[in-house]
Amino acid sequence: KKIKTDKRQLDERFVQLTLMLDRGEDENERWQRQSLQSLEDLLKINEKEHPVMVILGAPGSGKSTLLRRLELDYQRGKNGAGEQRVSFFAPLNRYQPLSLENKHISPQQFLESIWNESYQETGLSLENVLEKGEVLLLLDAINELPHGSKEEYHKLLDYWRQFAISQRSRGNRVIFSCRSLDYSQSLSRPDLRVPNVELQPLTKEKIAQFLQVYLSDNDKKVLSNIEKDGTLDFYNNPFFLSLLCEQIGYTKEVPRGRVALFTGFVRNTLRREMHTTLFASEEFLTELDQEKLNLNKWAGRFQLPDDGPLPEKLSHLAYEMQQSGKRRENKQVCIDLKKAVELVGAGKTGNSIIKGGLAISVLDKDVGRGEVTYYHQLLQEYFAGRRLATDPKPELVSVEWRASEVRPSLEETIAKLANGDPLPPPGQTGWEETTLAALPMSDDPEGYVVRLIEYNLPLAARCAISPEVKIADKTKDLIRERLINRTQDMTADLRARIAAGEALGLIGDPRFKSYPSDKPVCLLPLMVEIPAGVYPIGDDQSGFANERPAHKVELPAYQIGVYPVTNAEYARFIEAGGYEDERWWDTVAARRWRREGGAEDQKQSFRDERRRWQNNWTDDQIRALVTQKRATEEDVEQYLWRRNSSDEEFERQLDEWFPGGILYRTPRFWEDASYNNPEQPV
Repeated sequence: KKIKTDKRQLDERFVQLTLMLDRGEDENERWQRQSLQSLEDLLKINEKEHPVMVILGAPGSGKSTLLRRLELDYQRGKNGAGEQRVSFFAPLNRYQPLSLENKHISPQQFLESIWNESYQETGLSLENVLEKGEVLLLLDAINELPHGSKEEYHKLLDYWRQFAISQRSRGNRVIFSCRSLDYSQSLSRPDLRVPNVELQPLTKEKIAQFLQVYLSDNDKKVLSNIEKDGTLDFYNNPFFLSLLCEQIGYTKEVPRGRVALFTGFVRNTLRREMHTTLFASEEFLTELDQEKLNLNKWAGRFQLPDDGPLPEKLSHLAYEMQQSGKRRENKQVCIDLKKAVELVGAGKTGNSIIKGGLAISVLDKDVGRGEVTYYHQLLQEYFAGRRLATDPKPELVSVEWRASEVRPSLEETIAKLANGDPLPPPGQTGWEETTLAALPMSDDPEGYVVRLIEYNLPLAARCAISPEVKIADKTKDLIRERLINRTQDMTADLRARIAAGEALGLIGDPRFKSYPSDKPVCLLPLMVEIPAGVYPIGDDQSGFANERPAHKVELPAYQIGVYPVTNAEYARFIEAGGYEDERWWDTVAARRWRREGGAEDQKQSFRDERRRWQNNWTDDQIRALVTQKRATEEDVEQYLWRRNSSDEEFERQLDEWFPGGILYRTPRFWEDASYNNPEQPV
């Protein structure tokens, strides 16, 4: 069947993916990371070994679009028999585990209902197609499974996991998508290893390429503008960039942030539609509204044509849907069409509002199920934010941070994690993005941020650095002070301390001073004095000759950094041309690494270590390191493998660990959002 791609086009040049393969709980590094350059690379991942995957990404990163593109690319391919392959997309926010008669609905029964809406005319049932195998099931937004509690959500997640396992035995493949922040319960288990595929934010270079392709001669000016006003990181995903390019085509202006971007989007779509039959009467747009749209003249930065009812009613609908989403602990929700009409106005007026929202691509309708949703979750949060701005409620984002009050506790959370699973972030209420959208449109952004400090400190930091508001330095300093205190507060839950540290990286850590102050080149680290003295070093029993014998050395006084080198500090080294300046690469080995990429040096260090294990150690001596508390059992397994594997196996592993031909001018995971917060160690 022909797939509609008008709203789901994807330019593969601007897709950056990181694959995380689950190597098992017993591995030292459970999740092995590697970069993927294209969707083709994604589909080439061994489907026999990895029949199930999860695509993770931030809001607006293009997860749904990517699944739609995979749907199209997979159907274009052919299997070994030359037959067309089958791919099938389904939105999981429509799944209800129980019917109106309170009967359990299995994942397959739900998918069959979606299938019948789209493919009934083919005469094929979904079961017939799945039985043949080679079907690619693309299940969008697993974080939006409707649920009433975390326990219920975990149960639903397990339903879908078991369904995925059942499809593995049939030769089918399942790819889920999920918002990164909501993926706290991994699908991966010993009986089913589920790789994660992370949609990475676009780098500055990729953003520049995007603008060059879609804006042509105006690209450098736009790039300079978004760098200058601090919104470069905001435009690090294709969804926002495409809206930016479209808006510049209309107004020639560069919006400063999300609220300005979506405000411009709604203005542009209204201007495009205002001469159509639906908008011809003054029911939606008064004559004054039409003049504002034609002349692009507005009383406020975020004003919409407000003489008519459309913006206000769409905001009311979004807010009520958000309220419903909060009660069910998910965010974007579908709503029954009749209920939506009731919320925005009785009878003909309500129907007209829904039609207007559909016409300007703000709303989307599922005809088969008679349901309405916002076309994108970020649009729902924007319109709900317009309503929240008129009556700010910081208590909507209130989260507990004291260890004694957080539920589930850290110990309970860790007990449910498999070895090597990342610690989930603190809980969310579902109103965080809406609050960020509401802030610039409120009458008192400064007061809003100050009130947020008591309810959600990390979110207050994010709000304080919004490019669309000006927050006083004293307020920012107060937030920084509170964040530092929380990172060091041992009564705070560990997850809250980590969240505070990451927020501190975004708003700026005042403990690191720029030097020199007139032309900042570097950040001065915090140092502590180590007094002069005698220090014992070495070990008579060591298996390494260069560690014997035990002896003492006399050390003069010196200083050492309190913290490991941060990304913020190392960024100054890169910006100052540190990789190009040979004075920092003052040994033969360092210069060779800089020139050749270092793969051979890294391999050689492992070969040398392997020879030491083989020449100086027996297997029993290596195993004894565990009882001597000098190594973990996992370490010992690695040492034994390095000692006893065949030369061919060992070299094959080295080639995988250290591919040649790569010249590094940034650290390996510099562009990886999991590792590049300014406050994290480099």
